[in-house]
Amino acid sequence: METTSVLPNRIKIKGCHCSKFTNGFYVTFHVRMCDIIANANRAQLNISDEMINEWRALVNQALVKAPKLEVLAITRELAEIDRKRKKLITYLFEIVRTHCVSTISNLADSAHSLEVIVRKFSGLQKQSREHKNAMIRSMVQAFREKAADMAMLGITEVVDDLERVNDEYGATEIRRVDTRHDYTATYKIRPKLDEIYSVAMQHVTAAYVFAKTDEEKRSILELVAKINHYISDFRRTYNESMAQKKRPRKKADNQETLEDYSDEMPEVEQDSDAPKSDDAIAENDVADVVM
Repeated sequence: METTSVLPNRIKIKGCHCSKFTNGFYVTFHVRMCDIIANANRAQLNISDEMINEWRALVNQALVKAPKLEVLAITRELAEIDRKRKKLITYLFEIVRTHCVSTISNLADSAHSLEVIVRKFSGLQKQSREHKNAMIRSMVQAFREKAADMAMLGITEVVDDLERVNDEYGATEIRRVDTRHDYTATYKIRPKLDEIYSVAMQHVTAAYVFAKTDEEKRSILELVAKINHYISDFRRTYNESMAQKKRPRKKADNQETLEDYSDEMPEVEQDSDAPKSDDAIAENDVADVVM
């Protein structure tokens, strides 16, 4: 007697809970899922090459980290240039203030003339980097208008160095902005990847509903089984990784903990209704794909 398997009226694709994944797990999940869908019968699923190409382009964009590393390097470079600016400003102000009490009248007169500028820009070193850039330009211009007094105190070269370093900071800041343009943070790409994944799964469920033959339905069921198996395996790997991170470290021989005094402390009854941690994802969760 032959037995015939009854095909289900609907299919279920497990929820992946991608939002909980760290960036590494998240991108890896989409790399594999994109490959699974790309290698399936996409004509049957009505999934175009454009959708797969867009999916892969987003994944590749999330994988590119070189611009981010370059931005970090440029940021450190800006911090170093800013330290040079602060040092030059402090040195310049100290020279002017020191010569204000000089016993040489010519030096004292020139210093008092320049002290007006110093007082106006007092505290410049503590300003924000961007604001400081514009203020230094204004201060340098003010010093330039008193070139004779600068020459008397011998600070013309110091002002020139300050202007050069400040211009270097501005050029480096522009370079950082240009580099940032080439980098997109993963958190900005995630919504787009979530959307395209959701659309792909909707195509799979719709293809099953509108399949004309049992053979087509069995083919889609095999694909769904493959997808669900991968989701379960991936979530299991993620949960194990999170559990390892939360595993308590071994205490040193001379390190005391509350457990050492457990006999002296009353037991606290655990609340059975307390909510479970959000970090672990239940492997048996099954989510219907909404069409």
